[in-house]
Amino acid sequence: MSHVAALTGACGVPRSWAGRRRAGIQVRLRRLPLDRALAHGVDPWSTAELMLRASRLGSLAERQRLAAGLIELVSLAEHRRRSSPYVSVRHKVVLAQREPLLALADRLGQPAPVAVPVVARIALLLSDPLSPVYQGGTHPHCLGETALRSLQSLE
Repeated sequence: MSHVAALTGACGVPRSWAGRRRAGIQVRLRRLPLDRALAHGVDPWSTAELMLRASRLGSLAERQRLAAGLIELVSLAEHRRRSSPYVSVRHKVVLAQREPLLALADRLGQPAPVAVPVVARIALLLSDPLSPVYQGGTHPHCLGETALRSLQSLE
């Protein structure tokens, strides 16, 4: 066994507490590009960062947090409120996809596993400033496509 292999576990994840902590911080800092890669189907086992992010996304706690985010997004649209001083929700677009978004929230909150690409797509919908749910994001029709594709993947 090489010296490097002795210092790392699966996929190069550090074995030491300090190493795992450092890797966790790096994953949080690179969350958006990692989520984009996972949403496009990149193998989570291909790098330590992807594996750590996929593990977090697949956890019930994270899925419940994302489910709450989808419910809050719909609520913001219903009450025509801003999500922050810097980002504005496309109210009409979100309301047009209200039912699929709430169905996704319901499914995410259940204990049954959800495919990592689906969870990554939902994480991007909520956190990426280029998301179709936000003013200045990608074309609004992308929200319907993303919601439909995600729901179909869960069937």
